[in-house]
Amino acid sequence: MSEERQHTQPARIFETRSESAGRLEAEVFRQILARCSFPGLEFVMGDLGDGFYLQVAGNRPDAETGRPSLQAGRKWYVSRHSVPSEVVQTAFLAVLTWLEHEARESFTYRGARIFSPHFDADFLARFLATGAP
Repeated sequence: MSEERQHTQPARIFETRSESAGRLEAEVFRQILARCSFPGLEFVMGDLGDGFYLQVAGNRPDAETGRPSLQAGRKWYVSRHSVPSEVVQTAFLAVLTWLEHEARESFTYRGARIFSPHFDADFLARFLATGAP
């Protein structure tokens, strides 16, 4: 190891709550989301309770009709006490959930979407309990 390398501080990879001093403001939240990107998706934000929400949206073919339309994912709550890394990680989770949703809509077995994210939970519970719809 070089002499110069031995005296260099290691890169900081952890962010502490004290570094975010104070509450997350809407403009800072918007700036953090503006630095996030994923092909074909945009990040949307808004106020939600005592914090914010973030949401991904994109123009995709509708699973039923095949016609392109604006699709939006679920709203993810972000506390005003979040540090920037938590916002970025939540944005990433929103993308992963979007991709899983798309996969569940597109995957078929014997021509049926058996993992559709649009099944009614009460219907599924009744069906599993009784074997009848």
